[in-house]
Amino acid sequence: MSKPSETTLIFRHGANSAEIGKITLHGAYLLQSEKVQELFRIGIAGLRGGSFHSRLSFHRRKQNPENWTTQNRPWKALWTLEVVNGNAQSIQMVEHLLYSVFSRDHQFVDGSGFKASPDQAATFVNMLIAREDDIAKVVEIQLGQLVKVHRL
Repeated sequence: MSKPSETTLIFRHGANSAEIGKITLHGAYLLQSEKVQELFRIGIAGLRGGSFHSRLSFHRRKQNPENWTTQNRPWKALWTLEVVNGNAQSIQMVEHLLYSVFSRDHQFVDGSGFKASPDQAATFVNMLIAREDDIAKVVEIQLGQLVKVHRL
């Protein structure tokens, strides 16, 4: 029996948030609209095919003009998590955790978007940074193995 590939979690925030690997499949993110700064969006990549990088790029390109995400472009990444050698189940559990963090205090105006004061952006990032160990534990449980963690 071969040993499973080692899983690495790469947490980024601030200026490094969007510098994700171009081939990493699974990830999670918190975005803020640059057009309407009180709009934020959480999301994941790796369930619909394509890379994490292509999913974040999708939020910056024009697509469906009726789509909430499209209407509020461009978006900037405030916080990202790459799950290198992860799986869909692990990233879905991270998404559930992110929804539980933000839905306690904010009503969602779209399936994955919510409104808040633009001044709260740094607070949101700090909330996620404070939960990175919990997020790593969720991924470890879902994968059934320890993970390496990098914070950039």
